[in-house]
Amino acid sequence: MGAAAALVLGWVTLTGVHHLEEDNNFCHSCHIGGKPLHTDQYLAVTQGRGDSLAAGHSVSIRDGGKSRHMRCVDCHTGITPGESVRFHWVAFADLVEYVAGQGEEPKNLSQPMPDHNCTRCHASIRHGEFHLIRAHQGDMQTNCTDCHRVHHPGGGPARTNPEHNKTVCVHCHKGMADKVLELAGALPPEPLAKTPVDAPPASLP
Repeated sequence: MGAAAALVLGWVTLTGVHHLEEDNNFCHSCHIGGKPLHTDQYLAVTQGRGDSLAAGHSVSIRDGGKSRHMRCVDCHTGITPGESVRFHWVAFADLVEYVAGQGEEPKNLSQPMPDHNCTRCHASIRHGEFHLIRAHQGDMQTNCTDCHRVHHPGGGPARTNPEHNKTVCVHCHKGMADKVLELAGALPPEPLAKTPVDAPPASLP
């Protein structure tokens, strides 16, 4: 009976958390040092402030026949069962640290952002000239977020930071980072999704 009650309680808690996570304000509700958590990221997504990739995601999307604003959890989520477990475990651990007074503004993700979190919406990007190069599709362990750093200042093509991307290019293109970025900038624009776009599917096809 105790185990059954624990399972029910766990399911109710998880369902409640899922519901809360659908509101961007929930992600912004914790305070550390008297200030709301994730303020810059929150304003980027909800108001399009700044030139980061997150600000570029301040768009309306279609979901169930209705239009809604992009949510934090549209990207910050686990797609496969294993990823979902890790995602919620990290979220729970962060909550425990916050309640214990040990929370802090994270400087980076503690779990990697898989490429399929991006391509389930941006599948057409895979067919652009730059991304058709196999090494840029993961053969050399180059991931979307290696170049497209979501919550960092952009200013370059597709809201990338050219100075940062030089450090990525030189892993393969020794001494040619500037030339590679020049050539990449001269390529035809990649096909971009129209807005409002369809909401990302909850799981992989």
